[in-house]
Amino acid sequence: MLESLATFIVEILAGLAIFVAMLAALAGAMAVVIAPFAWLDKFLRRHPRLQSAIYEAKLRLGPALVGVAMVVICWAIGRAVV
Repeated sequence: MLESLATFIVEILAGLAIFVAMLAALAGAMAVVIAPFAWLDKFLRRHPRLQSAIYEAKLRLGPALVGVAMVVICWAIGRAVV
């Protein structure tokens, strides 16, 4: 039981290290990623109710979804490596 927990933690930490390295490698491509969000921002300024609904959902669900996604991604990368 303890060994499987230790393996799980090692997998997550290894995945986190690789994930951070991948993010650093992708930092140069951020202009390509940001461009669609500029269009989306212009669109949402014309639709204030939709903008409000998205903002509320982002505030409530955003941190939880990011946390779950980070754990799953790091575990998957770590499992592939370890």
